[in-house]
Amino acid sequence: MEVTQIIAWIHRVLLTGLKPATDHLGCEWPPGSRRAMEAGSPFARQLLGAFAGFKSDLEARVLCHRLPRSYMHNFVCEHDLACVHLAHLQYGDFRSTAGWRTSAITHEDYMITSESSMSPWAEVPGWRKERNLDDTLHDIYQGIGPHLVASTNVHCILEEIPKCTLEKLDLKLKSLYTNSYKPWCRENKTDSAGNSFSGVKFNREKTNKTYPELGSVYKAYEVKVIIFWAAFYCKDKLGSFQGRVRAMCLYSLASWIRVLDLAGGG
Repeated sequence: MEVTQIIAWIHRVLLTGLKPATDHLGCEWPPGSRRAMEAGSPFARQLLGAFAGFKSDLEARVLCHRLPRSYMHNFVCEHDLACVHLAHLQYGDFRSTAGWRTSAITHEDYMITSESSMSPWAEVPGWRKERNLDDTLHDIYQGIGPHLVASTNVHCILEEIPKCTLEKLDLKLKSLYTNSYKPWCRENKTDSAGNSFSGVKFNREKTNKTYPELGSVYKAYEVKVIIFWAAFYCKDKLGSFQGRVRAMCLYSLASWIRVLDLAGGG
């Protein structure tokens, strides 16, 4: 029995506003049982319920919906034909003229795919492909956030110290933690959560050629705080075009997160 079949039954019941006469298998309740006697009566003061959305990290989303297009396939997106292997549909092409932008897959298109690749959630009343919602924690705080704050800070240091060795970078990151990040957290009454900065934790332990990324020791809350601090830190690094781009990028992300917080969505 698929868990989604039970979820689908629950939502069908919620849409009626009435206690069900049968279980999820369609079997009537035992005669004389409490559920049998209450069948058809309203629950929750006659309020109705409806499916709002599905939210999870990408791995669970792929598994739960049997997605034939994901980060583990040549075609990487459930919403269009962006892919790894075809030049005119390259997923890494973010230009306004990118081929994948004209290949949108609608819910109706999706529903005519083969049954073997159909999401079990199609049985849930109200579910549509667009109801697979993005997850802020995994998309931002454990997704692009660790890349963004690490790369912007490392690049700020490399701009300041052009021939920066790994040892100097490590010392500079530790200094940033002690002399900038920690005081900023105290001033803003924010818990810094204790993980210091270092070359190892910014993926710059053995070579300057690796892409900067915060290590997995930084949990979602820490990354969120570091994003706000980095926006503050980079505002004083506006001497170059790259510095202004970094500051604008971080400030825009921090502002967007702030909007989510105020709206209850972060």
